Amino acid sequence: MSYRLPQANGELKYRQDKSKSFRALPVDRPLEQATKILSSDEPKWIELDSENIKQISYDRAALILKVVFRNSPIEYRYYEVSKTLFENLQEADSPSAYLRRFVVPSHRVRRFQP
Repeated sequence: MSYRLPQANGELKYRQDKSKSFRALPVDRPLEQATKILSSDEPKWIELDSENIKQISYDRAALILKVVFRNSPIEYRYYEVSKTLFENLQEADSPSAYLRRFVVPSHRVRRFQP
C-alpha cells in the first residue's frame, strides 16, 4: 500500500507501508496537525465492573485487546481479537468468565510490564 505523507513545506512524499495501522490523512493539513491526529488514535482504557479485571482497551487497527487485572500491574495483550468479542466482553455479566471462555483459549497473548 502506498500513501501520501504531507511534508513541512507542503509537498507530498509517497511511502510504502505494509502495516494495517496507518490512517490516511487529508493532504491539506499541516504536518503538526497530521502528527496530532495520528497520536490521538491511541486506544482509551475502559474501567470494568469486575472482580478480577481492572481495565480493558482495544486497538481496532491492530485487533489487540489489552487487559489489566486488579491483582497485578502487568498488561496482557491478546492478538487478533475481533471487535465483536471486545464489545461482548464489555457487556458480559461476568467479564472474567467471558475472557476465560472466549478469548484466552483461542488468542495469542503477551505480557507487558509497566
